[in-house]
Amino acid sequence: MHARRTHHGLLKYSRLLQVALAERARVATLLKQTKNYPSFLRAGTKGGGKGGQTTLATWLGKFPVLPGGSVETECDGDLLAQPDWAGKTYCDEEQAGKVFAA
Repeated sequence: MHARRTHHGLLKYSRLLQVALAERARVATLLKQTKNYPSFLRAGTKGGGKGGQTTLATWLGKFPVLPGGSVETECDGDLLAQPDWAGKTYCDEEQAGKVFAA
């Protein structure tokens, strides 16, 4: 009975993983094909997505995080607590250094 439950659990997990992979591939394809998505998706951690920076669209394309994978938060600016937020060149100190892992 235990082996049967384990096999059923693995099949369920396998189906979920297939769905996640398919959705990830679909989003990545859409982002590559779409040239007119909002400018904030083309922006990088230092503003323009230039010089090899990861763009927001590329970073978002890493989700859902696959088993064994991880995605780290990215930011360029001074780490500030919320009461000190001002302007556009700061990073939320509570979000810095976080890792999404599966």
